[in-house]
Amino acid sequence: MVMFILYYLYSNIKGHVSNLQTALARDILNGFKDVPLIGITDSHYYSTDPICGRHYTIILSKTREGKDILSALKEGKCVAVEISGKNTMCYGDFRYVKLAQFLVDNYFPERDEFAYIEAKKVEERILNK
Repeated sequence: MVMFILYYLYSNIKGHVSNLQTALARDILNGFKDVPLIGITDSHYYSTDPICGRHYTIILSKTREGKDILSALKEGKCVAVEISGKNTMCYGDFRYVKLAQFLVDNYFPERDEFAYIEAKKVEERILNK
């Protein structure tokens, strides 16, 4: 039994493979009608993997509960994000892509900087005990 279908955009660190996939899928799936997009999210070696934090999916869910996340995915409230060098590509419904682009450009960098500072303070406190 198929619960719902997602289109998984795969890319690599050498280029924007997702651009070609997106173009092909538009032809095959008639413009992605009712097919949500998700991005590559499985970085296996977070400290050495060059895609870590650069290819991911933004899910616009009401809460962090599993049922709400699945509901958002089924409704297509998600955006695949691919960052290669200085280029950011967001794939999905236009209105969600606009929000994702704003988050990637304006919110996530500042959030990541605060998280890094906080992590360093926690690490320092643990190591100094």
